[in-house]
Formats: sequence, structure tokens, C-alpha cells
Amino acid sequence: MSKQKTISEKIKVLTDVQHVRHRPGMYCGSIKLNNASEWLLNDEGKFEKREVEYIPAFMKLFDEIVSNSVDESKRNSNLDTIIVKVDEKTGSISIYDNGGIPVVIHDQHGIYIPELVFSNLRAGINFNDDEERDVAGTNGVGSTLTNIFSTSFRIQTADGKKSFDQTFMNGMSEKTEPKIKNSDKHYTEITYVPDYKFFGMSGLSEIYLKLIKKRLVEIAACNNNLKINFNGEKIRFRNFKEYAELFVADPFYERSGKWEIAVAPSSNGFQTISYVNSIETKDGGTHVYAIHSQLVEKLRVLIKKKHKVEIKPAEIRNHMMLFVNCTIINPSFSSQTKEKLITEPKDFGSVHEVSDKLVKLVFQSEVVASILDWIDKKAQAEERAQLRKLNANLSTAKILKLIDAKARDKRENCTLGIFEGESAISAVRQFREAQSFGAFPLKGKFLNVSELKNSQIIQSDDVVNLMGSIGLRLGEEPTKYVPLSGRVVEIQTKDGKILKLDETEEIFINGKWISVKELKNKPLF
Repeated sequence: MSKQKTISEKIKVLTDVQHVRHRPGMYCGSIKLNNASEWLLNDEGKFEKREVEYIPAFMKLFDEIVSNSVDESKRNSNLDTIIVKVDEKTGSISIYDNGGIPVVIHDQHGIYIPELVFSNLRAGINFNDDEERDVAGTNGVGSTLTNIFSTSFRIQTADGKKSFDQTFMNGMSEKTEPKIKNSDKHYTEITYVPDYKFFGMSGLSEIYLKLIKKRLVEIAACNNNLKINFNGEKIRFRNFKEYAELFVADPFYERSGKWEIAVAPSSNGFQTISYVNSIETKDGGTHVYAIHSQLVEKLRVLIKKKHKVEIKPAEIRNHMMLFVNCTIINPSFSSQTKEKLITEPKDFGSVHEVSDKLVKLVFQSEVVASILDWIDKKAQAEERAQLRKLNANLSTAKILKLIDAKARDKRENCTLGIFEGESAISAVRQFREAQSFGAFPLKGKFLNVSELKNSQIIQSDDVVNLMGSIGLRLGEEPTKYVPLSGRVVEIQTKDGKILKLDETEEIFINGKWISVKELKNKPLF
């Protein structure tokens, strides 16, 4: 029997680094292979959805470093270049920008600023919530996480006066002494080798290269002032519309202040591609709702006015693809992975009013056309369901007034006489040829059904009884056979039913008479 642990043995106290490696999901997402549907660039340079397997935490660590460069570009207007190099053989990843970190010793902590920033989980310049921040970083843990999950993490930077060079190894458990030199350059370059063994990886596969490129394309789309370079390939956009065009043709686009939006039709339900301060928000959030709620409500008003149709917001949204790129002051996210914005709209720091011009363009587009088509198909489906229900009621209706012919197996030889009033058929009852002649009495003036709905038609007992008597069904073509004597053949309907008919007969379908012989071995309807 194993010895029971004491309370002191059960409670563990971990260092910050130990806690990060022990519970990585709290900091950078899952370290397990994740099956996901991702937008990736194809060979034609367009985005398409692909089912892929990758480790989210691995990509998050890359994003933490490259986002630092993007954030710094907003503080330092001289930073306009980001260069990323990936060595597939060694597995190293390098992120360079032409900014620079001050190479000075921190007054209180006694170590150089670059070392402090990249090796401490709670070091950063984004903690003053009294200041307005429009950057991605919020918690001061990002770049240090990358250091912790790397076998090698090299920091090189220069501030125009001095340069700094230091390397951390084995999950930040070892480090070299910083090398300080005089320099008139301005740059920062982080080169790291991820701890592939920790992630259960043998190295960089093609999918990670595609995901890295996707991320750099997103950054270029959200920051048209930046020149992005990936392994020698230049990536740059003039505006967010050009980025949206990699997904769809001819999106409707507008911008105002710190917002850019684009709208396009969607045949796969509501889709959104959204960014906050250059961060991809896969799960959308309050910024997406702020835009689509305006757009949907304005479209509802126009559709009701012109097409006299009341549509629910979700029914409009499901035919739309929405692109949003915005800058939010002091953003709050649902987790460290920052996939959903939770900042209240009143705290955005800016507002985008969807213009009437954009709404009009969307209203005249395939977006609304597809909505109206969907509504029509829905109405037709509802009508068919109603017809099935009404016809079921007809099938079970008791035919109370019919005086039926007795030769039910030879209906083609029978006649039905329709008379006004039950008294009128008393003589018929006495003198009719019972085998082949039937009679049906109408009660007063028969209902004019030409302008009525099906549900209204079957409210009339006379109509129900007459239809039941002659086998009519709502919404179905009547079938009539003309016996001419001949050989019996089988005709199969599209729903799989087999009809046995005389080869010389004619059948009335789709508004015309067709020879059974012509239909032989062909689907009937």
C-alpha cells in the first residue's frame, strides 16, 4: 500500500517558469495538436479554408514576438520594416525590425532593459491603465513565454548609441552575459529555436510555414505603413480592401478614423475575419457586433420597405461575410490568447457609423438577393409541409355525401354526377346504373377557390368531400388514364414508386397528355 502524502507534500510552490511550463494552457493556449479549419493562402495567392492540424501554443509564441515589433511601430514612427526568416533545417525563427530598445540599466532592478523585458513575466510598458494604449500587448508576459519555451533565445538590439547581445538557453534556465558595444544603428532582432521536444515536434513542417506567412499577411493588411518581408518575399497592402479581396471578389469597403470594414456575400452562413490592434480575433467579439448590428438593422428596414418582408437579424447575418480591422483603446480580451474582444463599445475610444452608401450597395448586391431567394425557398418548403398536412386531412376525411359507383376496380368506366342539393339526387338514386354511376350533392353555391389559400379551401365541407370523392390532392397534378387495350408495362416515378400501365394508354402530367409507350423505361415525374 502506497504511503498517503502529508498536506505539506501535496501543496507545491512553483517558480514562475515552472508554473508556465507546467500549465502552458493558461498562458499561450493548448500544446496539443488541434484540428481546425483555417484560412490559408493557396498556390494562386488566394485564401481558402483548409482542415489542418497544428499546435496553437506554438503559433502563439511566434505571434508574441512579432506583435512586439508591430506595437513598437505605433510608438516609434521610424520603425517601418519587419523581416522574418525561418530556417527549416535548424528550426530557428528570426524576427527583425528597424526600431531598437534602449540599452540602459534599469534604475531599480540593476539589469539592462532588453534582458529585463525578455526574461521577466511581469515586465513591460503596458501596465499604466491611465494611459491610452492602442497596441496588442497588455499583460507583459508574451515575449518571455517564447523565451521559456525555447532551447535558444537570442536578443540583439541597438538604440543608436549602444548595441546589446545576449542569449538564453534551455527554457531560460541558462544565459550568457550581455555584450555591450558602441553602435549608431537602430534595430531589434530576436532569434529563437523553439523547444520542439516539449511540443512533441521534430521540426518545422509546411503547415507552420503557411501559418507564419498567414500571420505576416494579416499584419501587413492591418498596418499599411509597414514593409513586411518573409524569407525574401515582400508583403504589403495599400488598404484593408486589398486584403479582403484575397478571400472574395469585389467586397464593399469603407473606412473612417480607426476602422476599416468590408462586406461580401456568404453561402456558408455568417463569416467574420476580424482584427483588433493587429490581433486576429477568431471568435469575433464586441467590435464585430458593433458593425454587423448596424448593418443588419439598416438592411432590415430597406427590405421591409421594398419587399414587404419582415426578416429576423440572424436571417440577414447568415448571408454575409464581414471583415473588420480596428484600433481599440486599452482592449480587453476573454483570455491570454486574445481570440475574442470583450471591451464594451462605449470604451472603444472611437466609433464607426456604417454609412447609408455602403448599406445601399449591400442592399443591391447578392447578399440581399440570396436572402430573398432563401425566404422564397423557405416559404415553398413551408407550403409543401402545409400541403402534406392538408392532404393527410383529406385522406382521412369521411366522405359523407358521396353515392359511389360499385365498380371501384374499373374507375375508367365510371361516371360521377354532381347535383345541386340532396333532393336532386333522389331520382338518381332510384334510376342510376349502380355499377358505373355515382352521385355527389352540393349544398348551395360552390366555393370559388381561385383566390383562396389552401388552408382556407379545406374549411369548406363541400370542397373536402368533393375532392375526397374524386381523389384530388392539393398541389398535385391529377392523373387520368385512357384505356385502349394493350400490353401492361411498368413506369418508375422519381420517388421510386412503380406504376403498372397499359402500353397504349396516355397519362396527363405537367399539363399535357403523354403516351405511356414514350415514357417506357424513363422516370415519370
